[in-house]
Amino acid sequence: MRARPFLLLLALALLPYLPGLFNGFVYDDHGAIVENQLLTAPDAWSRVLTLRTFFEPRTLDGTRPTLLVSILLDHALGARDAWRYRIANLLLHAGCVLLLFTWLRGVLQRAGDRGASARAFIAAMIFALHPLASEAVQLPSFREDPLALFWMLVVFALSPWRAARWRAPLQGVAFLFALGAKEYAAVLPALAAALWWLFPAERPSARRGAWELGAGVALTAAVMGLGVVAHPPQAWAGAWNGLSLRPPENVWTAPWIFLRYLKLLIAPWPLSVDRIVSAVAKPASAAFVIGLFSVLAVAALAIVARRRQPLFAFGLAWMLIAFLPISNLVPLHNPIADRYAYSLIAGFALLVAALPLEDRVIRRGILALAVVYVLLLELRLPNFYSDDTLWGATVRAEPRSARANVGLGLASLRHGIPEDAAEYFRRADALNPRDVTALINLAVLDARTGSLDAASAKLEEALARRPDKSEAWATLALVREQQGRREEAIEAAEKARALDPLGRYQ
Repeated sequence: MRARPFLLLLALALLPYLPGLFNGFVYDDHGAIVENQLLTAPDAWSRVLTLRTFFEPRTLDGTRPTLLVSILLDHALGARDAWRYRIANLLLHAGCVLLLFTWLRGVLQRAGDRGASARAFIAAMIFALHPLASEAVQLPSFREDPLALFWMLVVFALSPWRAARWRAPLQGVAFLFALGAKEYAAVLPALAAALWWLFPAERPSARRGAWELGAGVALTAAVMGLGVVAHPPQAWAGAWNGLSLRPPENVWTAPWIFLRYLKLLIAPWPLSVDRIVSAVAKPASAAFVIGLFSVLAVAALAIVARRRQPLFAFGLAWMLIAFLPISNLVPLHNPIADRYAYSLIAGFALLVAALPLEDRVIRRGILALAVVYVLLLELRLPNFYSDDTLWGATVRAEPRSARANVGLGLASLRHGIPEDAAEYFRRADALNPRDVTALINLAVLDARTGSLDAASAKLEEALARRPDKSEAWATLALVREQQGRREEAIEAAEKARALDPLGRYQ
């Protein structure tokens, strides 16, 4: 009987994803796993474990050692196909579900809630089935999101342990693992403070609370500082990619992005691996005003509900706090993405669990919601079958996606239809001229037909826009070689090697 809710939640976390288990590598899986030379480097483990990757700006995810260790473990255990890497993602998702249930049930029991087990089960169920989690769970290259939340929940789950001699060090290690998985774990001290504010039974003594929050902030500052010293975070430095939000537009757009995430949490359809957000240019715009109102309304509702509905208030607080790292106040390469919302789903699940469960209509509504989530999830998973299906679904959901049009162009090439490929590439180049991938592929098409001068001109244009693009330098090296310009080809190849984050041109 005691094991029943755990077994049921385990089934809910895993079984809906089984139809997508044998889908192939797609999207960033190719770069992060298939083409990532770090996985086969003889010194990979020493570089990661000694944190040398922090100071290797061209090493993909070098500031995320926990993530790199998890991928290296997969590789060491013989994972080569996508499904083998995907198993680890599924197990992490299931771990998050079970930890959320265990931890929340304890919090509510200590708060005197007679429906503690039922509420915790509902929260874990909603989190397990929410379709918005599908991108982070399904794609091995986006493992950092469930991995970071898993270790954050471990920190929370350890809190009631009375053996302080062991609890504090274990929580510190778990928090470091979370920070080493993804930077958004930096919100954990703020989440702990919100929990203590809303649930007095969880509140430690003033001395212990100050020490724990101080230690959390210090660990965060140390890890984040190390990463910033090594290289600037996300889109602060380097050439603009045409997507990231530049100051001050990132500030004005942040509330609108929160509203878009809120919509996806409530109505998770259509889902997409690529989303385009139009920058809000000034605070007087309607998008900023409406978005800011939604943020303030959520904050006000949390304050109003804090006494009579602390779980509901905590869910709202969780969403606001978890939004901060993905708000683009520190500009991100991709301003908005479904996978970024993985932690937000936990906060939304708390809101559902806080509903009056004694009402039969509410209970039936929650059950119906779970069924709808399963159906939407089953509709979503086939999109991840291959790059062809993924980019087709993406361009239907987000027609402005240059990335999706490039993907469809590459699919046309694989199917032997260069005319369609060229059309997709031209469309992608018009949608985002700063992402020169489409222009590089147009140059490749020229080179295949023997138009080397046209190919060279396109590649020079690509490098004029993005001199940091290693793929453009590598392709230019091949074209220069075919043109008989040997020395220039060698120079371009050296540039490609120096700029490539995956070590493909060694």
